[in-house]
Amino acid sequence: MQRAYHRTELEANKDLKIDLHYYLAQQVHPVVSRLCAPIEETDAVRIAEALGMDPTSYRRSAAAQASDNAAVEDELAWQGPISYDHCEALKFTCPSSGCGNVLEIRKAVEAVEGNFKLSLEACDKCGTELSSYSAYICNRVDDALREFVARHLSSAFKCDDTVCEFHTRTHLTKWCREGLECPKCSGGVLRKEYSGKDLYDQQMFLKHVVDVQTAMQELKPEQRRTIQSKPGFTSMMSLYNDLSAIISRYLDKNAYSKVDLAFVFAPMLKIE
Repeated sequence: MQRAYHRTELEANKDLKIDLHYYLAQQVHPVVSRLCAPIEETDAVRIAEALGMDPTSYRRSAAAQASDNAAVEDELAWQGPISYDHCEALKFTCPSSGCGNVLEIRKAVEAVEGNFKLSLEACDKCGTELSSYSAYICNRVDDALREFVARHLSSAFKCDDTVCEFHTRTHLTKWCREGLECPKCSGGVLRKEYSGKDLYDQQMFLKHVVDVQTAMQELKPEQRRTIQSKPGFTSMMSLYNDLSAIISRYLDKNAYSKVDLAFVFAPMLKIE
């Protein structure tokens, strides 16, 4: 720890120099930041640059704050209806020979001219009962799930600094507190363009698409009876259950929704 010096001591000793960086970082920057906080598009990084300071550490703090804000927004989003508009539909080609229709499924139950039916009941072009091709559909869903996982694993990294926006597919090893440090600006953090949350949302959406039980609970009793009274209802439910089991298997391997308490409380543990 260094002691403070009186102005007369500073004037008498030419070897003593004022630490300008300390005063700017500890005395000037915090005060100016608080005063300028109400001004839009002004942040700690811009203020540091205006004062002639190195903005690197402030960029990291801003990135960490943005990440925390995003996490809070994600948590709040769970309190209301979840939107899957950004997710891709379940797609596969009709298994009937000569049809070639590509089915895009976004809900478990759909209404056609006022009549409710299961979305995987039949091809909307040739009318083929899809439950007769359950193995084919299960394989197509499994293929789609593997493709989404591969997309996440091979996704490019992008710097979260809006000024930098550096792209790379190289897996770097230089870490900072918030994650992989950007090698270009050294202030931003590299994040996957197809993130773990994107993958989790996609898997959850497919789970939602085949969740017949929940979808039917939202129907009126007579609408449910209409669907349940159809001849192929039992075989259709068997198909939906098989698809749900496949998707659940992938979700169980996704660590996004899991919390490692050992990691969370590790800093609190006292190592003897």
